[in-house]
Amino acid sequence: FAFESSEKSRIFFSNLKKSAKFVEFCQSFHKYFVDLAFNYPSYEIIIKFKKEKFLIDFLKNQYNSGADNFPKNLKLTSEGKSLDLIKESKFVGGFLSTTLLESIALRKPIICPDMSLFLPNKEINSLVNYKDTVNIVSAYKDLDEFLNGSRNLKCPDSVTRRKILSDAFYALDSKSSERTLIQIYKLLKSFSYKKKQHNKV
Repeated sequence: FAFESSEKSRIFFSNLKKSAKFVEFCQSFHKYFVDLAFNYPSYEIIIKFKKEKFLIDFLKNQYNSGADNFPKNLKLTSEGKSLDLIKESKFVGGFLSTTLLESIALRKPIICPDMSLFLPNKEINSLVNYKDTVNIVSAYKDLDEFLNGSRNLKCPDSVTRRKILSDAFYALDSKSSERTLIQIYKLLKSFSYKKKQHNKV
């Protein structure tokens, strides 16, 4: 699952040099999967973008010649449901995305870029805490080794899977929307009370 690196860099960095290096690495991570399609024609590689604009920008920035030269087993799309793609996948790649959590819940191996140099804060990049069960990639060679069998694709066991999901969600009871509405109501009620108190002064 593709991610818009420029958008994320604005969230994490005020330093322009760090931001540029982060964007460059993220673009390389996306390109690894294009290279993978070239090198493994028997695999169907799908890169899913959240928005069509991101897909077009990816083509412009990475491949000025357009998609005509792409291998036939590579599909770039902004359509379709992420969950359906996950269910049909052998593995899922991405970064700081709920699709990775969905993949873990569905017992799919996940592949993440090694962001430790850019985001040492493990609370933000929480999946780096699970290097024994999450497949970390810092170069194309790492990705290639997962596909050629020289390294096994790791998948979280049931205990680790529950720990990862529990860390990401307040509770695994399908009631997050209800709790969100309650908290919004409390916040609005608190704001209304403070406004009344301010008007009395």
